[in-house]
Amino acid sequence: LKCVFSRRFLHTLAFPNMNVPSVLVAWGSNSSAQLGAPDAKRSPNIVQLPFSSPPASAACGAEHCAVLLRSGRLVMFGRNKEGQCGTIEENSDIVSPICLPPFSRPVTLVACGSSHTIALAGQVYEWGLLLAQGRTDENREGYQRYGRSMMGAEDSNEFRERLVRQSFQKYLLSSECHEEDRQIVRTPRVALGLPSQEVKGLAAGWAHAAVLMEDGRVWAAGYNEKGQLGIGTRVNNGCFVECHSPQDVKFDKVAAGLNHVVACATDGTVYTWGLGSLGQLGLGKKKEARVPTQVESLVNMGFHVVDVVAGDNHTLAQNRDGEVVGWGHTEYFQLGTRVGERQGTGDPIRIRVNDVRSISAGGKFSLVALDDGIHTWGWNSNRELGQGAFQYGVHPMPVQLVTLPAQAHLDFVSISCGANFAACVVQPKDADAQHAAWGPRNPRLAAHQDMQPDLVLKTSDGIVRCHRRVLKARCPKLVEDESVTQSWPTSAVQKIVDYLYSDREPLNKTVDQQLVQLAVALELGRFKAILEDRSTARAAAEGEGQYVRVNGKWVQQDSIEQPVNTGGIPESTFYEDMAMLQQSGDVVLKLKGPDDVLSVSAWRSLLCDAHYFAALLDRGFLEANQSEVVLQVEDAAAAAAAITFMHTGDRRQAAYGSVDHHALWKVADLFGMDDVAELGEEWAAAM
Repeated sequence: LKCVFSRRFLHTLAFPNMNVPSVLVAWGSNSSAQLGAPDAKRSPNIVQLPFSSPPASAACGAEHCAVLLRSGRLVMFGRNKEGQCGTIEENSDIVSPICLPPFSRPVTLVACGSSHTIALAGQVYEWGLLLAQGRTDENREGYQRYGRSMMGAEDSNEFRERLVRQSFQKYLLSSECHEEDRQIVRTPRVALGLPSQEVKGLAAGWAHAAVLMEDGRVWAAGYNEKGQLGIGTRVNNGCFVECHSPQDVKFDKVAAGLNHVVACATDGTVYTWGLGSLGQLGLGKKKEARVPTQVESLVNMGFHVVDVVAGDNHTLAQNRDGEVVGWGHTEYFQLGTRVGERQGTGDPIRIRVNDVRSISAGGKFSLVALDDGIHTWGWNSNRELGQGAFQYGVHPMPVQLVTLPAQAHLDFVSISCGANFAACVVQPKDADAQHAAWGPRNPRLAAHQDMQPDLVLKTSDGIVRCHRRVLKARCPKLVEDESVTQSWPTSAVQKIVDYLYSDREPLNKTVDQQLVQLAVALELGRFKAILEDRSTARAAAEGEGQYVRVNGKWVQQDSIEQPVNTGGIPESTFYEDMAMLQQSGDVVLKLKGPDDVLSVSAWRSLLCDAHYFAALLDRGFLEANQSEVVLQVEDAAAAAAAITFMHTGDRRQAAYGSVDHHALWKVADLFGMDDVAELGEEWAAAM
């Protein structure tokens, strides 16, 4: 229920290092396959995503998950009964990750509500359980029937307040909103009412959503019976309307809980609106605010806020020093303490955790990322804390990510909490050890795997699409005899093709004998050695014993026979194979510098992944039909190095001779290739 943030497509995506691969890890409840597989255990496990393009960020809803890939594609899985996964399948969960069809532009932001999803792909799109697009509930009689007026005085619903006092669980089940007002939208629709300017952030709650614009204003749509749209009334809106925030306030972050919204301004102040009966607004005993209202107690504390998140009925705020405070519901220790028995607190409480890098809040639990790992606390009925089997986590404690390398060497680049599960995107802190952990050697090639494939491999139960040119360089046997895959299932053939594009070691560390046999048939000696060298990994945290995969299912074993190492893993030939791919390219680039001229071959399709070459070779210019294209550059050797790097992904400076990093920066600016600029920065740092 938290906004997930990134910037723009590919080169400027908010990601610490675009060249270091990443993985998605999830844990907690799996009632609707929101952990990415129907048989996934509740302890932290790596989610097997369908594409080689690595994940950039994740967003969790009540029981569904959205994953933004670095390629700008969106992956969905989990509950889909209300259409929140954006597919046409009715009344069924998406039990394994699927990629939504491409939008008109790459997806750069995504947020998940309880039963709906909102994403930015040039325009803001929404799908799931939504109001009809238009103003609704304008009938005064409807509001008076529930004991309040349109502009009503402070909420006087005695029945609701009694439920809160008696049982929070009964309160959650006593929805006053009318489900008949909402409709299931199974495919993405364009959100209406937003101004024509860039979007900075997204947030989604139970039945409402908020959009933060570049000018610092917040717009909202959805249910408004608690004032969560911030427009001063209780009128529901299917179209986005501007929140009535103070004119001199410019918001920088926004987040949404079940029925409240929180936003922090550029000056470090915080504003909240919506339902506050459990203290989630941070406004003391005030039970509702229908317009953005400042949390003045934070100013009195001298707490300068840089980020905010919202759980079901609690709120967290982080300052620039990595300290965290929270307010709202405390029955389940969501704030690391309990105030009263079932009530919450409207006054901020300091949480005993320091040096926090990022924060997230779920249904009844909280999560923070530190330099050396993730810490959680709160309710743990579905093991959403990732710490084993117990009811509560009173104080922040580390998540047991036993399926990953040492956490001190990892960056947690995106964290998100759902109702009772959590997910994070993890990557190594540097590129030196990335291949020993996971990930494609050439992220650009891996992301290109699904772009304009020209070869279809038939399998026993489907097809796998790929590029003949890549297979010829990486696995000649497969090009010579395409029928070899026809007796193997799509899942096995897809893993082989993923390996050929990425040189990535399988994330599942148990031995897959079917893959071993296919690797032998295709004469892929290194891939076979990798599979046989995989040691058995623990798949469960404390309280669930030790597990291994047997026939696709987790089986508990007390003693596990280790696979035999057959003599070590041969050195990768990926860079050499990619050099062959480049040499067999379908276009020659003649690079003219002030002092020299160099000719390099290139694969036109891969070149066009860069905007410069897409405009030059794929937009109707004369060069689009030429087999040799002349380019004027400042440094021919640096330009040749950049083009070679696109094909091979080789980051070793020695592979490019005496190319100067300053020249590489200039070429990167000319071609619009930020990954080449980052390569130059690495070379400069190594001097």
